[in-house]
Amino acid sequence: MIKNKKISLNDGIEVIKSELITIPSKPGIYQMIGENEEYLYIGKAKNLKNRVTFYTKPKRLNS
Repeated sequence: MIKNKKISLNDGIEVIKSELITIPSKPGIYQMIGENEEYLYIGKAKNLKNRVTFYTKPKRLNS
């Protein structure tokens, strides 16, 4: 996790990709935290790894 550092979208995607190996393919809860440590989004997923992987594909996020 990177704290108190502004990073580009591409760098953020690389951070997520580097953590994917630790994320299970099971149901779970995930959270998006803003630069001031405020919760931007809290979600749940039937397959946590698939859901988090979705956030590494910015073209899909815009559709």
